[in-house]
Amino acid sequence: MKPRNTVNYAYNIKPDIWEINTDNYNAVTALKALKAYEQGDTLLLHNHLADDIAVYYNGGLFKGSSREFMYAVKARINTLKNLHFEVKDCQSVISTDKQTEKVLTRYTQKWINEHNRPDSADVIDEAFFKDGRIVEWREYVRESHANAL
Repeated sequence: MKPRNTVNYAYNIKPDIWEINTDNYNAVTALKALKAYEQGDTLLLHNHLADDIAVYYNGGLFKGSSREFMYAVKARINTLKNLHFEVKDCQSVISTDKQTEKVLTRYTQKWINEHNRPDSADVIDEAFFKDGRIVEWREYVRESHANAL
């Protein structure tokens, strides 16, 4: 007879390499950076980023100085009206070997599109940290196409 706690998954799952990071510093930093982006405050956003950053978004990649990245952020924000984020979840984790720290944030992004209609996207961000600053930002987006017609 098998013990009650044994689970037979359909796939072999590797042991988890992440654990909850009880130091809230990275989570606070990630949320402040997200709020700065939402408000179009590139100066404040820049303060939370490392000197060099990699940003993965919608199939694109930016790799360069955080100062250069601020120009791209400003250009993007200027195309959106009434940008607003509704944060659903935020979790700070650290690898079991203590070498990698990241914060996962799940939120809905809302704005008025170029056709003057409300639009939205569900987003998951992964912010990777080194020395308390964001060195890599990955954005995964599921866009709502309900308002596209």
